[in-house]
Amino acid sequence: MKKYFKTILICILAFSLTGCGKEDKVSVIDEASANTIDIYYQDGDQVVKDKEKYQLKQPDSVSASLEEAMAVLVTKIDTGLEYHTYMLDAENNVALEFVLTEEMTKEELLLTKASITETLFQIEGINSIKIKIMDNEGSVLDDALYLPDSFYFYDIIP
Repeated sequence: MKKYFKTILICILAFSLTGCGKEDKVSVIDEASANTIDIYYQDGDQVVKDKEKYQLKQPDSVSASLEEAMAVLVTKIDTGLEYHTYMLDAENNVALEFVLTEEMTKEELLLTKASITETLFQIEGINSIKIKIMDNEGSVLDDALYLPDSFYFYDIIP
């Protein structure tokens, strides 16, 4: 009888000690990764993902997250586009304006717009992005609306 009692006691003790603290670590990692976005930019004839993720300071605010992402993205855009302004409406539709300062090929322009949309659609709540490109005199050269599935990438360079 004592032999069975000891075996049962050891089994109960072993089961009560398993799983301590593992769930807390997983939830902290998931929460931190939910507040990060990848920054994409056009590099030559491809869209490249930046090596480091960007941590959003105010992930609950679409407007603040958009402003943060654009501040980082502007430093990565190394083409003839100059960021002018953005507007965010009540339905979280974004309107971006750029000024074309240098000659760009259609391919460079398309890849730059693809990298902008790929970056910004990671912000939760953004429904659409309208990108307007103007020349130095203010004439509209390109005006297009993009949805989350407007661009499909077969291979983004990490």
